[in-house]
Amino acid sequence: MDHHFCIDGVADVRGVYALRIAPIGTGYAAKILCTGVFVSGRPASQVIDEDIQAGVHPLLHLVHATIDAPTRSTRATFLGMAAREARFRPGLGCTLKFGDQLAGPASMPKTARPDASNRAVQDPEPSPNGNDDALRRIVDSAFEEADPLRPKRTRALVVMVEGRVVAQRFASGYSADTPLIGWSMSKSIIAALIGVLVGQEKLSLAATGLLPEWRGNGDARARISLDELLRMTSGLQFNEDYADPLSDVAVMLFDKADQSAFAARKPLAAPPGARWEYSSGTTQILAKVIRQALGGRELDYLEFPRRALFEPLGMHTAVFEPDASGTLVGASFMCASANDWARFGQMLLQDGTWDGKRILPAGWFAICERSPRSRRAEITALTFGSGCRSPSIVIRRHHQCCRPTHFIWSATRASL
Repeated sequence: MDHHFCIDGVADVRGVYALRIAPIGTGYAAKILCTGVFVSGRPASQVIDEDIQAGVHPLLHLVHATIDAPTRSTRATFLGMAAREARFRPGLGCTLKFGDQLAGPASMPKTARPDASNRAVQDPEPSPNGNDDALRRIVDSAFEEADPLRPKRTRALVVMVEGRVVAQRFASGYSADTPLIGWSMSKSIIAALIGVLVGQEKLSLAATGLLPEWRGNGDARARISLDELLRMTSGLQFNEDYADPLSDVAVMLFDKADQSAFAARKPLAAPPGARWEYSSGTTQILAKVIRQALGGRELDYLEFPRRALFEPLGMHTAVFEPDASGTLVGASFMCASANDWARFGQMLLQDGTWDGKRILPAGWFAICERSPRSRRAEITALTFGSGCRSPSIVIRRHHQCCRPTHFIWSATRASL
């Protein structure tokens, strides 16, 4: 069946626009359905209803998404066109396919999940104070749906005080073991992995000439430092407008096989270090910098997050998904349960230590918190700056000694 749009005035413009965003919409649907079903273990109908058809963009209502359980893959089309497929691989999660091949292994080596008695830190139990009225009101408010036009769709909430879980709740269909897409909290994982490599002296914050394509021929991008990439002051052009389905962030995540290469090709819009601009593209470049720093086998790179962070912290539900080129999608696609995300946050509050062992260089989180120059950036530095974006993480400190004491993790309906 042929599909066409009227070649007449406004109808023509709308038709061309729809055709341009169609592969991004089908890429989004195939990827989110795949991760929702095969990583998070959710029913396909729930993922389609809540994550694809629930108003992210009206044209997504014209996207048809299906799963193929035997091949553990998903497929999405827009009015029968612009087909996109995502494939699940054990240990690697889901990746959008572009062509026949996906870089990397068919699966990751299995790692034994230790018994609770053998873990470095026991899973904390809710304290008796977890049911007090004030805390209950906080938890209730996170799940209340007071405005049907602006639904929260909270999926999980974990509250920790001084390293102990004092309250937790999960929406219907979710549990303490459900891996959830971190979206831009994934950037914090990338920032931590950079910290590990800095501690190992495999990377330096002052390093420049970070990518081969930036070196030579007087390319001004060679002056961008690792610190500026982390701090999102690289000066690279990147459109992070989530309301625009043709923005750089949407195109990168859902229509590019090599996301780091797409971001690295962007020109400078400002001199490096001159201004702060939130950019998922710079995080994707950092994911490529990590890959270069590790060198060696592809498997070593893909196993690095588990060796460096997930296993030491006991984050046994964590899955870091790569793109089709084999580079981790550090901007968005790190998945973990709410409790495992809480473990990561608690490690940051403990200045990068866990069970008495140092995971990150001393003061690394303080480096991440350090504000860029502008007042606007200063206001949002903890939330958006330095690759330490944590939109659903609230960190509270004692005013007298600035000692971290509280960590609240909540997962709401995904947005870019």
